[in-house]
Amino acid sequence: MRPVERLTLALVVASLLAAVPLFPLTQDRLYLGLTLALTGGSALLATLARRLRLADAVARLAMLVPGALLVVLLFDRLPDLLSDTTTFVAESFAPMAPHPGFRLLSAVMLWLLFLVTEAVAVGFARPGWTFPVLVLPYLVPSIVLPDETSPGFLALATAGYVIVLGTAVYNRFAAESTGPGMRRGVSLAAVASLLAAWTLTGIASVVVPERSSAVLDPGQLNTSVQLGDPTVDLIRNLRSPSNRVIMTYRPSDGNGRYLRLAALPAFDAAGFHLVATDLMPGPIGSPQGLDERPATVDLDVLVRDFGSEWLPVPWVPLSFSAAGEWRFDPETLSIVSVGDNRKLATRFLQYSVTSWDLRPERDEIAAAAAGDPGDEGLTLDLPPELDPEVVALAGQVAAGATTDGERVLALLAWLRSDEFTYSTQIVDGSTMETVSDFLLSSRTGYCEQFSGSMAILARALGIPSRVVVGFLPGVETPDGFDVSVRDMHAWTEVYLDGLGWVAFDPTPSGAPGVAPVPSSSPTPSPTATPSASASARPSPTPTTSRPARPGGGGALPALPAWAGGLLALLALGAV
Repeated sequence: MRPVERLTLALVVASLLAAVPLFPLTQDRLYLGLTLALTGGSALLATLARRLRLADAVARLAMLVPGALLVVLLFDRLPDLLSDTTTFVAESFAPMAPHPGFRLLSAVMLWLLFLVTEAVAVGFARPGWTFPVLVLPYLVPSIVLPDETSPGFLALATAGYVIVLGTAVYNRFAAESTGPGMRRGVSLAAVASLLAAWTLTGIASVVVPERSSAVLDPGQLNTSVQLGDPTVDLIRNLRSPSNRVIMTYRPSDGNGRYLRLAALPAFDAAGFHLVATDLMPGPIGSPQGLDERPATVDLDVLVRDFGSEWLPVPWVPLSFSAAGEWRFDPETLSIVSVGDNRKLATRFLQYSVTSWDLRPERDEIAAAAAGDPGDEGLTLDLPPELDPEVVALAGQVAAGATTDGERVLALLAWLRSDEFTYSTQIVDGSTMETVSDFLLSSRTGYCEQFSGSMAILARALGIPSRVVVGFLPGVETPDGFDVSVRDMHAWTEVYLDGLGWVAFDPTPSGAPGVAPVPSSSPTPSPTATPSASASARPSPTPTTSRPARPGGGGALPALPAWAGGLLALLALGAV
């Protein structure tokens, strides 16, 4: 076998190894066979041209024949096939089911990458430059599905690169020294280089400190920590192309619960956010001032590969048992990790939580007046820059209501009406600019805009409000409820006299039948003992099962529409 033929064969093998990292994107493995047919066909035609002593330019043109044949065979169907593939990618969950269009697209992109590596390694005689091209297929799933792409896939691309380098070295020195010794030396050098690179990479990943993992003043009673913004994770998880299950819980009463992470009480031009607070050790305490002792519900929760500094708990948390160091915010009753590596505190964590089951009826809500949560007006503040039309809009929507509770229900019904459309393909956040555009113009957004808008409109009516970030109840299973990554959600809490913080989910058509289950919060006393409160259930007949996901917190196309196009852009960039 001639040296150029040997190197071309090594490039075919390397291209197939580099193609395996696409496994997390699709269940279809036939794209590998189609890739082999295209790359092998190109390699065979180039070899025949060179054996016939044709010019190198002719050999390279011969390598394009397999792709040209595909175009000819599919010319009439190509526009429909591309359109169908784009729609399929946008509407599918990863790993996607087998689809002829995506199979063809994947194989063609991998074939183009093979042509690039062949041009670099053979045409320019620079086999060492092929690694950036061979690693491109690994980058696609690692960007789109970072939590589900194993570093082992990178090892395959690296192994293909080592095969190319080893073949090039063998070709260079084969004329001077042949035999088993030469082969053994090249093989050992390749394996040693691969192991050294892999070992050094592992050491570097351990040595480099994790960003934003520092804990300030650990061990103090009032532990000071730098808390992360939960809304950052919200849109990232909502746009996740995979809907993997990240949490399973079993409620003692069999009813699904919204699981609350954090409440955002402050609002300014940048949107809703956290405020500085003292974190207290347990126990959390009991609500006071109730005529009858409320019922409680117990949840056993198992978190899978999902790291967070916030402990997901139902409302209103009374007590919990979880490994690690945890504190609670007496103002919002959010539970926060203060231990080492706290950003990943919930990862593979098994814990239990007991909460009060406080649920006012709809007529109780309608009769209630706005209350005073004792936060010195924090949850009533509106920036002076807020568009006056937004303030006027609140009065227009609630014009027919006679009580604050009725005004809140009017806002809820309006936001959940057909006048609004759910979509995550918009600007992130709940800033004054995005909320103004959402309410006065586009009326298209995702849960953060719906919850932020309801909170702003409620404040415009003089009703204290805040935004809450957490998870939808999930899907009922024989073992309890499964919560997926795209069940992350945002809703609104308003403070009503005699009921406390009452939760409402203004996101239309996406909330489950229990809309909303999380509920009202207690009003904490200075000693962190909650006072009386209750939770809202605007829908009188809750259901624990989850319908299909057309819109709400988890209503997203699973795989971004640009995922397929990214392959093409990477190929063009490599060229």
